[in-house]
Amino acid sequence: MNNLLSKLLNKAVVNRSISSHPMCSVVNLTHLSFADDIVVFTDGSPASLNGILAVFQEFARMSRLRITMAKSTVFAAGRGKLVLEAAAGAAGLSVSALPIYLGLPLTTKTMIHNDYEPLLVKIQNRLLISESLWGKWVRQLCCEMSPFGTLGRAQQCTLKKREDEYGRDFSASATWELICTRRPTVPWSKLVWFAQGVPRYSFITWLAIRDRLSTGSRMRAWGQVQCCLLCGEPDETRDHLFFACPYTYTLWLQVIDSLLQPAPSP
Repeated sequence: MNNLLSKLLNKAVVNRSISSHPMCSVVNLTHLSFADDIVVFTDGSPASLNGILAVFQEFARMSRLRITMAKSTVFAAGRGKLVLEAAAGAAGLSVSALPIYLGLPLTTKTMIHNDYEPLLVKIQNRLLISESLWGKWVRQLCCEMSPFGTLGRAQQCTLKKREDEYGRDFSASATWELICTRRPTVPWSKLVWFAQGVPRYSFITWLAIRDRLSTGSRMRAWGQVQCCLLCGEPDETRDHLFFACPYTYTLWLQVIDSLLQPAPSP
């Protein structure tokens, strides 16, 4: 889904329905995404804001996933700040100011306890005093039964480390062991996941083996036309990208030609 939204935003910038931020145009930076959050950079004009909202509407039409306006925020600065904030308010967007983002300060140094303590206290108090159905469910069920931990009456959080064992120290490996589902090992696992492997290369290889890369054949289901950028083939599939593309075939010859006897034929 993030790939689809990224392509729609980049296309909108190319079509000039969204104008780039002055400091981002040189490197062609239109947005940054992390998990389910996305930050879009523009010139701060109402026209660019309307272009972003149009992209969100197109994304919702294609994916059936809507961007929640009530949870979206505009960070404005510069001479057109008031005009942009007025347009954002009319669109149902909240307005805020940096350097606070999602309740935490944006900083180049490692955060200390004083930086994130106000957010933790706010979350803890909300869970403890909320009388809503959601608050009661979290307090009575989720905090007691979830694999991550429990919230006691003394307003102290403890984390579940193993069955019937809780502690104050967080362990990523222990948490993973609690929440992961074990499946049979596939024959090709050691070709992808090994100690000296580069994680991003392993991940791309894993996606390729499962045919989950954002190739043209898969993007077509979302209404996006994407040909092979290396040779112009209109039907860009996984097999074409890695084996049938003339450019890829040339690279394979240069890498493993000496290992193949007789020489392969195109």
